[in-house]
Amino acid sequence: MFIRKENMIQKGDHILAGVSGGADSVCLLVLLHSLMDELSFKLSVLHVNHGIRQEASEDADYVKTLCDNYKVPFYLEEIDVPGMTRELSIGEEEAGRLARYDLFYKKMDEIGAGKLAVAHNMNDQAETFIMNLARGSGLRGLSGIRAVRDKIIRPLLMTSREDIEAYLQDQNILFKTDATNLEDDHTRNRIRHHILPYMTRDINSETLSHISRAAAELSYAQEYIESQAAKWLEDNGFGMDKDERSDKTIELNKATAYTTTELNATIEHSKDLELNKNAGYDEGMHSSYRLSLQGYRSQPYIIRKYIIMKLLDLVTMHRKDITQAHIEAADRLCMDKAGSKKLNLPYGIRLIRSYDELEIALGRDAVIDDDELVVDLEAINKADNGYIFSFNNTDFRARIIEIQEDDTEDFISKVPRLPYTKWFDYDKILSCPTFRFRRVGDYIVIDKEGHKKSLKKFMTDAKIPENKRNSVILMVDGDSIMWVLGYRTSCAYEISASTKHILEIDALSVN
Repeated sequence: MFIRKENMIQKGDHILAGVSGGADSVCLLVLLHSLMDELSFKLSVLHVNHGIRQEASEDADYVKTLCDNYKVPFYLEEIDVPGMTRELSIGEEEAGRLARYDLFYKKMDEIGAGKLAVAHNMNDQAETFIMNLARGSGLRGLSGIRAVRDKIIRPLLMTSREDIEAYLQDQNILFKTDATNLEDDHTRNRIRHHILPYMTRDINSETLSHISRAAAELSYAQEYIESQAAKWLEDNGFGMDKDERSDKTIELNKATAYTTTELNATIEHSKDLELNKNAGYDEGMHSSYRLSLQGYRSQPYIIRKYIIMKLLDLVTMHRKDITQAHIEAADRLCMDKAGSKKLNLPYGIRLIRSYDELEIALGRDAVIDDDELVVDLEAINKADNGYIFSFNNTDFRARIIEIQEDDTEDFISKVPRLPYTKWFDYDKILSCPTFRFRRVGDYIVIDKEGHKKSLKKFMTDAKIPENKRNSVILMVDGDSIMWVLGYRTSCAYEISASTKHILEIDALSVN
């Protein structure tokens, strides 16, 4: 049994199950109820009404009826997810997920439950794997959903959605269908409705189980590498208490509102954090650390990557918006031995390297001058009216423009010709755009055929004075220059008939 293999449930446990009324969660309730006597644990159920669908109250009534029939304690919580979406400028799916887990943890505290059971299944695992792979996730993202993580257990993770629905039909157990799951509005739904069925039908009928097994193997590898990075940090004077940090993260995540008053307070707090670019800062944590880089540089890249991630864990509770490109930029900074350099990361984090020493600073302890700024694409995506950031005393505003079908030609005719407002094909960007100054190896694409010119030759041809070349701001994608501020943009990122999203960068003030 998968539950025993993963050691999910122990005698005397009190488990809170999240049950929406859909097939997966109803099956979870039925399964756990059938095991209560055999495994000697207590079961309670929480249903969360997100305030999105009109038929949501029917779902809640159905789950309550099931719980009454099984004599399982039932709890109902309601949250205004559309309101959170508008106020916090995040997607409805993300707002719903945050709301659910915040309510789950709150209810666990209230009733004394030590574990939370959720109904993720094999299809969810495969969808998550493909979605993370397409988004460029590293080993951690490809590890997918864990069967057991902290206080969360997922008993159905190795069961397919098809088997779940077949079992319920065989047992004559009804379940509710969320109409939004039938739409293609979200990336996950498109993977669910089109990509996975194609792979299962036309490539390999065992696609779901193969992806799930691969995700599990990657999770074991990721855990080992992470443990080696943690050991290296501990050997070098950075003690990390994983359980203590996990508990802090859970406490921090409980901040979402449960009443209108609390919701407004949480929204205002979140706005303050965003404005201060200091999200995740906790007064009980240190906001500045120093590390000798001599030993770091002798480690394999994969270990260095996890060392960086764990160092970032020391100064911020969240790492959602810190991408692979950020980690690579941090590693380049650490491996470079010449002089002193600095790097900005999301949440107000600054990395300052002075020869063989690295300082990681957060918030008020961070320095104000810049050597490199990695653009926070997640923040840009969330900002309705443009995301403001600064580099080298120059303020920029960035926004993503989505081109609707049949509107491409109109957008091509509107490409701005202003010297300090530029449009780029967002989907052609390979990493996170970065603002910095020139480096050896920089180049710019000068025509639609893809011919390149070195930055040095471009600056000579553009008659940029030698004494000013080191201070010209560059917007780059790796070594490929996207924009030489004040001069020209690369042809590699031009808007075309195939463009679906535009990244607009506007220099509001030029130093």
